[in-house]
Amino acid sequence: MVHMCIFLRSVTIVILFAVEETQSKVATDIQDITPPWDVPLSAKYMRSFAYPTIKDRLPVILTKVIDGLSRDKDAIAAEYGEEGREDVKRVISCLSQLKNEMITDKYFTQLVCGDDASKWNVYWRNKTENGTMVSWYSTEWLYAETYFYRRIKEAFLLSKKLADYDPFHKQKSDCLEEALKSMDMLAKYLLKEIETHDIRWDTMNNAFQRMLKQSLWANKVDLSLSVGNHIDIGSDPLKVVDDLDDCVLVDQSKEVWVEISKSSIVKDLIIDIVLDNAGLEVMVDMCLADYLTTMYNAARVRFHCKAIPWYVSDVMEKDFLQAIERLSNHTSACQQLAAKWKDYLEQGKWTLHSELYWTLPFSYSDMKEQDPHLYSILSESSIIIFKGDLNYRKLLGDINWKYDTPFHSSLRGFNPAPIVAIRTAKADLISGLDLYVVKVAQAKKKDFLQAIERLSNHTSACQQLAAKWKDYLEQGKWTLHSELYWTLPFSYSDMKEQDPHLYSILSESSIIIFKGDLNYRKLLGDINWKYDTPFHSSLRGFNPAPIVAIRTAKADLISGLDLYVVKVAQAKKKDWLLTGDFGVIQFDGTNSKNNLENEVSSEIKRLIS
Repeated sequence: MVHMCIFLRSVTIVILFAVEETQSKVATDIQDITPPWDVPLSAKYMRSFAYPTIKDRLPVILTKVIDGLSRDKDAIAAEYGEEGREDVKRVISCLSQLKNEMITDKYFTQLVCGDDASKWNVYWRNKTENGTMVSWYSTEWLYAETYFYRRIKEAFLLSKKLADYDPFHKQKSDCLEEALKSMDMLAKYLLKEIETHDIRWDTMNNAFQRMLKQSLWANKVDLSLSVGNHIDIGSDPLKVVDDLDDCVLVDQSKEVWVEISKSSIVKDLIIDIVLDNAGLEVMVDMCLADYLTTMYNAARVRFHCKAIPWYVSDVMEKDFLQAIERLSNHTSACQQLAAKWKDYLEQGKWTLHSELYWTLPFSYSDMKEQDPHLYSILSESSIIIFKGDLNYRKLLGDINWKYDTPFHSSLRGFNPAPIVAIRTAKADLISGLDLYVVKVAQAKKKDFLQAIERLSNHTSACQQLAAKWKDYLEQGKWTLHSELYWTLPFSYSDMKEQDPHLYSILSESSIIIFKGDLNYRKLLGDINWKYDTPFHSSLRGFNPAPIVAIRTAKADLISGLDLYVVKVAQAKKKDWLLTGDFGVIQFDGTNSKNNLENEVSSEIKRLIS
């Protein structure tokens, strides 16, 4: 059954009805693999970020919207009257239906209202013209996720009083308030930079790159990623730029500076900024725009916002103006910036635009055909700055490009003007990377390769080792992996069922070395075994290959001990299992691929004897 919820805005009734599908639904072919190269990302690949997004993140976001409406129904009734209260019930009904469609992987349907509905429905018809129905897990991630937010908007459009209601307004406002301390520091920094006005080439280059990186790291505050929860990147945005500089995978900020510098000399500088998040990020983007307007005499800065509530924290015009107004009632430094920015808007140096194309399901390579007017406007620009992950995904067509695919190639012909993409990575696609940088990034928190890099700047002996280890990585003798299973709550005895792919990989090993206390606890299922329980028994069937456990004891569980050893340790220290003063190197070879009795070479036998 396809359940449809329709609100007729001219009357006060809700019509709920059902129609029979013309064909039975076939279960989506979900595959327990990472996304293949050069195909669009999709939730049908379990090892992509799309899968947990559709399965978990979006339903949580939708639940929060429903809970928020339930919580605020009295306030809504006070503002919109009793019709508003009735609208809340109807909207909740439609959103609950949407949630059910998601978790049961129902087919998508056409939209029924909105200025952009015809565009959406053309996109839908193109997807289904061969009789292929699209659903949450079967279609492209980009289509599914944008359709989700457009369906939320439709639930409000179909109401009588709440067509313009923003269900994410409170979260964006809270995010704005939390950003004020950081903004005060950044405002003081920007005003000082402008006042100093050091026009030396290197100084201007460094100052510009610093402003650009402020804009980059502000993009970490993305409420769609955190499903609406607060994200803290620290109260000092200047320190963040220094602390995270090694995390910039591709840094072409100098090339951006050269392009802007040249353009500012030969013609009127026109900057387009396609915005992402409200709160801290949009204010930092305004600081960047102010810097370009003041220091590079930009004739126009055109900010492109979303026309409807989008991806929880995306900027609408009202959010942009709210941020300036809030700054005008904050500290002296913020007030000075807010006054300047209001003047820029009044003079037309800064303009706000809310084109519908940004909230359509199309990639940007389709813009020239789908929205030639917008493409023509962007073609007037000296440089276009695309902010954030969704813009990046649309630039790349949400395709899982090989990492070293040239960035220009991945744009697939979208080139109205020079393009800058600024994003913190929150989706499993990227292009234009050096493969060594990829290996560096694949080390979780960079600890592994950061250690090698540090050694390469230490003593001669350390430098020799670091050089060797880098060669091993480049040759593929050493590889780095960051599988999600290590940060899931399961014990390792569950791995064969919960992550058969990882278990299969480990089964290829000659020996697996597990380091540290947490790995030891997961090997033992965090069970308080009797001390003399055989180590093999405590693994409870986990034996993909011979196992070595190396740990200093910092938790009160252990197995495979001689009871005499236990008494000695207890005599030395009462809390002997908790302090890290005792250690074990334990081996389970029951799944050994070698038979030392019969198959080892005579030479090894001789050496052993």
